[in-house]
Amino acid sequence: MERPPVTLDAANAALFLDVDGTLLDFADHPDDVAADADLKALLGGLHQRVGGALALVSGRTIASLDRIFAPLCLPAAGGHGVELRADGAGTVPAAVHHLPDEVLTALEKFASAHDGVLVEIKPGGAALHYRRAPHLERQCRERVLSLMEHRLTEFRVLDGNMVLEVAPAAANKGEAILALLHAPAFAGRRPVFLGDDVTDEDGFRAVNAVGGLSIRVGARPGSVAQYVVDDTDHVRRWLAQALDGRA
Repeated sequence: MERPPVTLDAANAALFLDVDGTLLDFADHPDDVAADADLKALLGGLHQRVGGALALVSGRTIASLDRIFAPLCLPAAGGHGVELRADGAGTVPAAVHHLPDEVLTALEKFASAHDGVLVEIKPGGAALHYRRAPHLERQCRERVLSLMEHRLTEFRVLDGNMVLEVAPAAANKGEAILALLHAPAFAGRRPVFLGDDVTDEDGFRAVNAVGGLSIRVGARPGSVAQYVVDDTDHVRRWLAQALDGRA
């Protein structure tokens, strides 16, 4: 993978930005993540520069994104596309299956029995975090896969950064980006997607297929992203240069 292009046509670009690991570094607990004033100002300025064609695309809920970036209320895809908000106004939930209560209960019981493991309930699914207990990765994986076996055909397991997520199979970041490209602010623009995790590969594939730019944070063998930047600091610098017209 190469470095991102040195020019970005803000009049023709639609920016799609993952959050954790892309705009912000990871924290031990998802609720500990918060955006600083400089990042909020940067995103607010970029949102204006691209005519409103900037969306956050995250595994988080839109409510969580709003908390992190308040008072900004940006277009967003939450829960890997389970929720969509095209214009910063109302959130539209996608028609997806909901994770059975007995599966949620089993995940919560497993987490309560293992220090450092956390369950995060999401629209249509759930995430099992083990960032505080990386030595329990194998046990977490075995528990999630055992719950999936023969029972959850409408769901898939997303293997993220210190997290295993059970999400609706019909929802992914690629489909979310393609859906947002039909919204008035985004229509006719060239999509640019920045992400860092395995769950962002669907987004990379989608923007590649429609002639967009896919930019990965941190190199990963086998990624379909066209370009790479080193870390969240480099993402901010590249976006700031794009805002100034100097990317």
